[in-house]
Amino acid sequence: MREIHHISLCTLPTPLMEMPQLSAKLEGPRILIKRDDLTGLAMGGNKGRALEFLMAEAKDMGADVVVAVGPQQSNWLCNLTAAARKVGMDVILFLLKGTDEVQGNLLLDKFLGAEIKLTGMERRDISAVNKQMDNLAAELRSQGRKPYILRYGTIAPLGMVGYVYLASEICQQLQEKQLAAQYLFLANGSGCTHAGLVLGAKYYQAPFKVVGIMLDPTNSRDGQARIISDEANKTARFLEMDFTSKSDEITCHDEYAGSFIPTKKSIEASRLVAETEGFFVDPIYTGKVMEALIDQIRDGKIKREDTVILYHSGGLPAMFVYSKELSASNSPRGV
Repeated sequence: MREIHHISLCTLPTPLMEMPQLSAKLEGPRILIKRDDLTGLAMGGNKGRALEFLMAEAKDMGADVVVAVGPQQSNWLCNLTAAARKVGMDVILFLLKGTDEVQGNLLLDKFLGAEIKLTGMERRDISAVNKQMDNLAAELRSQGRKPYILRYGTIAPLGMVGYVYLASEICQQLQEKQLAAQYLFLANGSGCTHAGLVLGAKYYQAPFKVVGIMLDPTNSRDGQARIISDEANKTARFLEMDFTSKSDEITCHDEYAGSFIPTKKSIEASRLVAETEGFFVDPIYTGKVMEALIDQIRDGKIKREDTVILYHSGGLPAMFVYSKELSASNSPRGV
């Protein structure tokens, strides 16, 4: 891994912080939070870790423009745009159907100078969007440009290396604190961060079990576990590691999946973190992880004597998109 070229885009390591007020409020375990909302790229988030490697590859290939696709409020696309601008490349984004409201990540994409193409297409139409991207790439090449194409879905093993390093970073911080966490809870969208952490946790002999909270209700638990194990195995082969992951070793919870929108419980969980610890988690990703952690504590699956890490993957721009839902919600002081 040390031999793989990458470009420094993030402020690392990010803090691993105690949340004593939250722990006391829940009468539960010792809770730590890994603050990857503080990576420093755009408005933070874990995507910068992967982009350090992917942008290095793009520059090594001589690329001068990035072409990518995703939802209108994609944290990935916002971080990608910021990373590309930081290394001197233009950005063209093909955005899937949404509200077209210039708020949150879409506002930041525009502010970063990305060229926006609103496709009006759904995720199920991704093959048609890919064709549009290919046509544009051909046109750019005819003009002497060198596009770097990033399609929808999981990222290449090269980008996954950033999440393997993440596991190393967490293990080092636990050692410095002389702690052994039993669990690491994180949001599970594409499964890339989960897969990288599974591989890294195995390689660095982490004390914790990686627990993914699924967001997409269209995916089955078994199907998502297979995706994660496949991605972990691809990355292991890329890194020439003697490692094989099996899908039945992957822990995913699908009972909290409510698509990529806030729910009443995720808003309540996000507000609880704000009221007890004085910082923010978004209600789309980390808020749902917090919701799941609360339920696991209440059900007795997480013991009071346990130590749990909550992984904050970023996503704060989405809070402004859902300002009405957040302001209308009741305070969860009884959570």
